[in-house]
Amino acid sequence: MSDTQEALRAAILERGVTLPSLPAVAARVAEAMRQGDVTSKQIADELAADPALAARVMRVANSSLYRAEGRIDRLDLAVTRIGLDTTRRLVMAFALKLASQKSPLIVRHRITALWTRSVEVATIARVLGRGVFGLNPEEAMLAGLLHRIGELPLLSVVSTMPQLLRQPERLDAAIDAEQAKVGAVLLRSWGFPDEIADVPVQVADLTRSHSGRADYGDVVTVARLYALTEAEAGVSVDYATVPAFAMLGLAPERESVELDEHELDEARALMQ
Repeated sequence: MSDTQEALRAAILERGVTLPSLPAVAARVAEAMRQGDVTSKQIADELAADPALAARVMRVANSSLYRAEGRIDRLDLAVTRIGLDTTRRLVMAFALKLASQKSPLIVRHRITALWTRSVEVATIARVLGRGVFGLNPEEAMLAGLLHRIGELPLLSVVSTMPQLLRQPERLDAAIDAEQAKVGAVLLRSWGFPDEIADVPVQVADLTRSHSGRADYGDVVTVARLYALTEAEAGVSVDYATVPAFAMLGLAPERESVELDEHELDEARALMQ
């Protein structure tokens, strides 16, 4: 264990990790969705309390993504058009982006980079998820967006330890070692089911192998590797040793799937 990781763990033990709560409107929407038998009108009423979130849902509903006839100007119709599940995912994406914007200034650049990387992984996960039996591509997108959520509370700890920020490579390694477990706990505290809450831990282990069908952890693992830059891709990952490729029926090469740029742009538009 490096000195940086030891320092981070010591800070966690001393101060604890404060798990961020969902913004009030996002929490109410998530709770309403868990209750079942919820209507578009009820969700729209909750969204109306947050003008920025309501405007985002309206923008998506009237975008080319849904190619519907005519523009709508009622929030309940917007929720109906895009669907309750997509609305929930938009709310969660908004919650993560809001948390990023409210992060301490000293780590804001790292949070911004986290958001950018997560959006790219999410867009690829959505496209990959369309070809996997039993999985929902929109849920795969959400899993990709949240797969590194554990970094948020850890960076709040780091923001009080500026000496660690002067060692970026060591800090990255220390956060990598801790963020998956924190992320799983955070997602459970936000009410996510195990199939999503387990993704941070699953993705952290590239050699993870399991029986049965492919799961969201497999999709996000491959999406994360596809999202690496050319420089990052050649550093230390031997794709042939990553079982997630076989679980998705893909050859272990970077070029084994040709990702549709139009589909990727559609997915990115959902999180702008």
